[in-house]
Order: sequence, then C-alpha cells, then structure tokens
Amino acid sequence: MNGHMSDTLVIRLERLERENRRLRRAGAVALAGIVFLVLMGQTPSGEVAKVVEATQFVLRDSKGDTRAVLALGADGSVGLGLSDEAGTARAWLSLGPQGSPSFALFDRRARPRATLRLWPDGVPRLALNDKDGNVIWSAP
Repeated sequence: MNGHMSDTLVIRLERLERENRRLRRAGAVALAGIVFLVLMGQTPSGEVAKVVEATQFVLRDSKGDTRAVLALGADGSVGLGLSDEAGTARAWLSLGPQGSPSFALFDRRARPRATLRLWPDGVPRLALNDKDGNVIWSAP
C-alpha cells in the first residue's frame, strides 16, 4: 500500500468509528427513554386509576393531620371516621362484622353524643348522650 491510500483508509476508518460512537450513544439514549416511559406507569398523565386497593386509607390535611380514615377491622367490620381540624374524632360510620350499620356523632371532647344503630335482627336503636357520654335517652 502506498502512503496516500494508507492515509485515506485511516481517515475513513476514523470517520466510521465516530459515526459508530454517535449511533451507540443515540441508541443508549433511546433505550433509556423507553425504559423511563415504561417505569412512569401504565396510566397516561391526567387519568385517574380505576381501582386502588388497600386495607386502610388515611386522608390528611395540608398540615399532615389526619382528617378521615377508611379502614377494615380485624373482626371484618369496616368504618369511616371523620375528624375536625384539631384531630378529634367527630363522626363514625361503620358496618359491623354481621352487617349491622351504625352512625355515631361525637362532641369536641370525642365523647359520644348520638348513636343510630341497626342490630343484626333489624331492630333500630337511637341513643342520645349527655356531655359526659352517659346515655340519657334511647329507643328501644
């Protein structure tokens, strides 16, 4: 090989190596982009998930205080509790393990003031409590 042909081959080889490096970088960036999109999740942005599963949900306000709880009890009951800004439980809606629903209202000191319950046999009960939580009236 003469010197001129050797120089031409070296230049062509360097150009091919540069193009090869560029193509490998572009391929790596494309692969990283695909992986990123897959890891972002299956739900397109702006859409709400159709199903969320858990045994307890806690709703907190902007200060981080618990304002509501939706939870399953160990006995199979389910309940929704609502709290005021101070974190005091003020209302509780529940469904007992035998399917009996109840609704309770509490004062600012978290003492029960009114309870409405439907017993498993279908008999309703309404109870009103004094400021100390003692029952002052109930039916039946």
